[in-house]
Amino acid sequence: MCDNIYIFIRQLNILNQRDTFLLRLTLRDGYFMGTIVEKNYYSGKDSDGLFIVEQHQFSKIIQPPSIPELINGTRVSLAVSSRLGYLQRQVDTVVSHYESKNIDCYRFELESALISMKRIMDDLIMAAYCILDSDNVVESKYVKVDGYGSLFKSGKLTTMGTRIVNSHNFLNDDFAETLNELVNSFKHSYVLSDLLLWGADFPTVVSVYAHRNNYGKDISFHNHSLGQILLGFNNFVSKFIQD
Repeated sequence: MCDNIYIFIRQLNILNQRDTFLLRLTLRDGYFMGTIVEKNYYSGKDSDGLFIVEQHQFSKIIQPPSIPELINGTRVSLAVSSRLGYLQRQVDTVVSHYESKNIDCYRFELESALISMKRIMDDLIMAAYCILDSDNVVESKYVKVDGYGSLFKSGKLTTMGTRIVNSHNFLNDDFAETLNELVNSFKHSYVLSDLLLWGADFPTVVSVYAHRNNYGKDISFHNHSLGQILLGFNNFVSKFIQD
């Protein structure tokens, strides 16, 4: 499928404006009829090149109520804190693979790191919901909002989703949606295995996303600095930290 696209992609080893423009034209005019949008996440701050995952003690992370005979709420905060430490080790490995130009290991470890980020994001949103709707959660043992996707219905925030967002103000930029699309593309994208692009000067996160792999409709071409993704992630987590 689309061999000419893949040959063209393999020949690129740096993503600049010209290359991205050519890729966009090739996809649209050569094969795909959908609208292609390039997405470049920017946190509002310049990356410092250190690739740091900010760490937080579990006692500072919001703690959902315990549900008798099901879960101790403290364990949720402990798991988030522990996963932050593990994520830092994953990121260190990603950067190491980038520096040694081991592209396969880089891509696979990056995928794992993004999934860890998404799990933390979903756990924090789930905890926020359980706090806001604690009586119903404890009584029914039903966690109705179990992650980012549950905040929405038909593309719009639900009533509870709006309450959660307003409580923590984490949709002030497009990081959450960016991470959600990235993880979905790494999990499901049909064409990702042939998208062999990465940054020439610094680690990048590159993917192609189409909802349900329908490349005849809207296509997102993700091209992000890993440093910017980490800054966005740290900012997101900070919204759920207690003073």
